[in-house]
Amino acid sequence: MTVSPELAALVRQASEKVAAASLRIPASEPAPGQHAEDWEADVAACRAAFDTLVGPPAGPALQDDVTACEVTIGSCTGRLYSSAAAAAAPAVILYHGGGFWMAGGQTMRTLADPLCRLLAAHLGAVVLTVDYRLAPEHKYPVPVDDCVAALRWMVTSSGRLGVEPSRIGLVGISSGGNMAAATALRATSLAPPLRVMVLISPALDLSGTAALADVEFHDSLDAETADLLIPLYVPAHVDRRDPGVSPGLAADLTAMPPAFVVTAQYDVLRDMGVRFAARLNEAGVPAAAALYPMTHSVALSGTTEAYTADILHVLHQALASDEPDARRWFPAGE
Repeated sequence: MTVSPELAALVRQASEKVAAASLRIPASEPAPGQHAEDWEADVAACRAAFDTLVGPPAGPALQDDVTACEVTIGSCTGRLYSSAAAAAAPAVILYHGGGFWMAGGQTMRTLADPLCRLLAAHLGAVVLTVDYRLAPEHKYPVPVDDCVAALRWMVTSSGRLGVEPSRIGLVGISSGGNMAAATALRATSLAPPLRVMVLISPALDLSGTAALADVEFHDSLDAETADLLIPLYVPAHVDRRDPGVSPGLAADLTAMPPAFVVTAQYDVLRDMGVRFAARLNEAGVPAAAALYPMTHSVALSGTTEAYTADILHVLHQALASDEPDARRWFPAGE
């Protein structure tokens, strides 16, 4: 697929902005002799430098009929959105991206707000975006523990929130896609089961045993950067093939929910999503991977509108309609 001049220009602008900021990825552990407090301060400074580049995303107009409030879930926080929906509403839990170590706190709230409001209004849903604790201060399994706790909180609070617990879906973006898939694996014994899972450019295999997609054109996420991010999240003593770390390698996927995977043509993580959808289908779980002309982090507005429309379609079919055939939830042609 030929890269459009418009996308190339947008990626170039983003790359120049990153280069001008002289950003760096922090050390995964304190250096020998370094105090933990000094290391944590350096991590916070590196994170803040990245987060300052993040502005409000271009997206749909805010939904005036959607309300939002802060919630505390165990050791983490989140923001809960709801519309004027009737009782027994569907629910969506959103896990943000950021390479396992960025885009939490207010940055997460700024980035997630338009999509959360859109989901709440379009689906008549209760939407929770989770500010799970970040690496490298909180390595695996802490972030996954937070994400699982958020799902359990949604189920146990369903009566108070007006949520139908049999109509809960997960959405995960990039490293948040890893969180969503790992949460779904841990939740296979949870009743009622999850209804659906939507993964956007997910990082599903951190083992290094499978080659990343060979893409000539990409944004700031390349194979070298991906290798630098993994030690921030995965402790040295943990096997990176563990399904909790690399949910795309889980041996048994038969109890997973149906999944729609958004993949980017120019993304080193592209093939992970494609392989995962294929493995789910082989396990008898309805799944589809759709390909869009974008990089891991950069897309033209028309592309963003296209995949957002497809996500809304899947979530509406899975959560807000009575369509029983999961294979009919996916956009035509997928």
